[in-house]
Amino acid sequence: MACVAAKAQRAISAIPGSGIRYRFAGYAVPLLGAELLAGFTCSHDDGFVIAIVACISTAIVTPLFQPRALESDTALALNRYLCNAVLPLLTNHSHFFADAEHHSALLDATLHTVYRMNRLKSLTKNQREAVSDFLVAITRELPPGMMIKLLRKVIVDIQQITDMTVLVPLRLITLHYERCGKYYGNGNQYGVATEIEKRLSMLLFYAIFDSLGSRPYDPDLFGKALPCLTAIGSAISPDYALTVGVEDATKLKDPMDDGAWIPKPVDVSRVDMPRDLQMMTDAFAEHFHDSWASRKASLQRFTFLYFPLILEKGWVHGELYSRQQLTHPRLKPFSLLKDFEKAFYRERCAECLKALLVWGYTFDLADRDAADKAASAHTPSGTTIQNFAPKPVDLSSMTLEKDMVAAGEKMAEQSHNIWAKKVICLLSPPLFVC
Repeated sequence: MACVAAKAQRAISAIPGSGIRYRFAGYAVPLLGAELLAGFTCSHDDGFVIAIVACISTAIVTPLFQPRALESDTALALNRYLCNAVLPLLTNHSHFFADAEHHSALLDATLHTVYRMNRLKSLTKNQREAVSDFLVAITRELPPGMMIKLLRKVIVDIQQITDMTVLVPLRLITLHYERCGKYYGNGNQYGVATEIEKRLSMLLFYAIFDSLGSRPYDPDLFGKALPCLTAIGSAISPDYALTVGVEDATKLKDPMDDGAWIPKPVDVSRVDMPRDLQMMTDAFAEHFHDSWASRKASLQRFTFLYFPLILEKGWVHGELYSRQQLTHPRLKPFSLLKDFEKAFYRERCAECLKALLVWGYTFDLADRDAADKAASAHTPSGTTIQNFAPKPVDLSSMTLEKDMVAAGEKMAEQSHNIWAKKVICLLSPPLFVC
């Protein structure tokens, strides 16, 4: 491992400007180049996570998507640096991403952040090819189950098909289904595709087919799209039948057909919570509060190789909320929160559990002694404001199965729709019916 890290460090000198630092929104951001790879191969887990997020997502991609920044000199310079140095380096060493499921959150964030770069209008042809090469390289090393979230994005993007941005997802999807064709059929070393993955594959097929049918004939575009349709069609078993439901019909529909977007969360008003789930809601609410307070209160300092990074400042308890003084009135033990604050946490957690019940999920207690064991091992977060030290349940060693990850995505979307609906109702005229 040290030998690999040394090779990665030597690659730094081959990249012009690999030690350049830029400043965005008050952050001193190191443009790390080969240091990213070196950090990963040296198993500096936190350092690699913080570096890739700070370098690409927080400090680079977000500013580039602002309309005023698309054509600025800084944006163009960052385009050149990412596409000429960082992405080619990671592409050439993509084999280090293999067997890294324990870094699934990092890999997922990296994949989707770079995929967003394809939408930048300021990218040149060569820069877009660098983005495409990296996406192909990283997806080649990922298990097919990690492509679910990306497939959902491509289904939406492919309906807004343009000559400039469509070639990258078409190439990516074509090579993915050619490589993992058996996974969607009888299975391969990764197992067999779930019903969700097969359904998304068919929805993607329909989306590409319908998008092509609504456009004038373009030899170049059709030449890229037909191999993609062939790869998807060859991967799916001939006897597979797709039943299009409400959710699927929404995905196939152009998001702008109905004008303004109207959030439609799942109706959970008629769901009764069992007693066991009510107890789970209380425990979930306290964990939710401690998890938020832990991120808010702690001063998170990270050192990636020789670069110090500070992602979040330390907040303290205060009677009034203040961004200048970094004080927040809810930074105290859950038991000391006001009734309406506790109710807020409980309602959010109950909405998630009720949605799972509506979707047909069931909850079974596998180990009836687990609650007692967890209670005995759990360290209290404190009883007063002065000794409050949030201690959420440690979930770092847990790995979710594909079905659970998909359920988590649906819960996140449900929570967003609930929040958006409440905000729209709050800001709408009195006669508006929510």
